[in-house]
Amino acid sequence: MRLLEIWNRLRDRWRRDALSAELDEELRFHQTMLERDHHASGAPAAAARRVLGNPTYLREETRAMWSLGWVDDALQDVRYAARVLRRNTAFSVAVVVTLALGIGANTAIFSVVNAVMLRPLPYADPDRLYSVWTVPAASTAERLPVSYPDLTDWQTQATSFASIGGYGFNRYEISGQEGIDYARAIMGSATLYGVLGARPIVGRLPRPDEERLPVVTISHRLWLRRFAGSPAAIGKTLILNEEPFTIIGVMGRGFHFPSPDIDLWMSMNPLAGPGETVDQPVDHEPRPSWLPSRRSTQARRGARRRGNADEYHHGSPRPGVSERRRRDGHSAAIGA
Repeated sequence: MRLLEIWNRLRDRWRRDALSAELDEELRFHQTMLERDHHASGAPAAAARRVLGNPTYLREETRAMWSLGWVDDALQDVRYAARVLRRNTAFSVAVVVTLALGIGANTAIFSVVNAVMLRPLPYADPDRLYSVWTVPAASTAERLPVSYPDLTDWQTQATSFASIGGYGFNRYEISGQEGIDYARAIMGSATLYGVLGARPIVGRLPRPDEERLPVVTISHRLWLRRFAGSPAAIGKTLILNEEPFTIIGVMGRGFHFPSPDIDLWMSMNPLAGPGETVDQPVDHEPRPSWLPSRRSTQARRGARRRGNADEYHHGSPRPGVSERRRRDGHSAAIGA
């Protein structure tokens, strides 16, 4: 259908009543002329009506030239459905509620299936990533995180994984000219971000040599909320619990690790106290100290005390290692 034809049909549609009147008048004129001609020849008037044809059919065919085809048919069906529903209010409410529940349930189920099964994970090799944890002897169904020294042991002793990384959680108050925000953070070990293989849309993730540096990669939503999506945010200072952190990257929209509420990905720097390093073992009672902008000394050192559960770990198995050997490797590493 060409644009000129569409325009003419739209124009005729607004003149539908006038055109209908003209059509009826024209049909009556032709009917009268045919009856006169047949009467002059001695034929009955019914013969004239048969020559003209069915007037109703002629009206419908002519009016179809003024309409928009299926659009008018759909509007007519909607009007008819509205009249039927208006006559039975209870039935109408039940239909609307049923449709709303069905659509909502299907949307929720599809969202979960799409996130878990259909949408590819935002990692370089998601099929090669494994979660590693410890379990208590009394209940093997329970999962426990482990300490930083245990992670170090796994990294040096495991033979089934190409690399193992660990992370811990923290919460921060974000202050500055943009206002106050609160965000959850991941403190990753030197190898974590290399194991994941995730790629920010701007900048980068912390490098292994930045494990003791106050650097942070922010989420897409935090980037939009505080910096209006400006690439100039890279290199700026973000004040977290009154401590300055340098923004080095922005993750893409929809990136979630390990949960959707994480907005900050940083190094293990917050776990190190004054004059300490992240990998320094702690086998003595912590000296009294208080850092208002960081975690307390006891909490920081607890994460670094062997056997304390404060971190989670992910591993990437070596190519060619069988599933059985990976399970054996897990047992050896966990039991060390």
